[in-house]
Amino acid sequence: MYMKASDLKELLELERKLYAQISETIDLTQNLLDSVERNDQVAVHMLLSMRQRPILEMEEVQSYISLKRIDLNHQDAQRFDALLSGALPENRDELPLTKQLSMNQRFLERLTELDRLVSHKLCGDRSYYQNQ
Repeated sequence: MYMKASDLKELLELERKLYAQISETIDLTQNLLDSVERNDQVAVHMLLSMRQRPILEMEEVQSYISLKRIDLNHQDAQRFDALLSGALPENRDELPLTKQLSMNQRFLERLTELDRLVSHKLCGDRSYYQNQ
């Protein structure tokens, strides 16, 4: 039995919203890194502040995704978890969601790497990532 088309569509829309927020945060973080490297303190403070909104919106969308997952029946929730873990689509209806999940994962990894670079440049040994 496959996930309902309406559930797949809703999850896809939520994942697309998440992608938009991740992309915006990546852009701001790249600009932040550039500002740190130029030692432009005004831009650094401005960009740190600007990054808060898309990060908070990412958290909000992730909360909606979690709530949607809770609304799914047990079998569909397990299937969604499998897709989140990188499982291949079982049918063509799952393909758009699978592609979006994969893209989101790649972009989250890019965002984490940029954030790590910024943190090390700004905080040195006191970086959040120092012990990770």
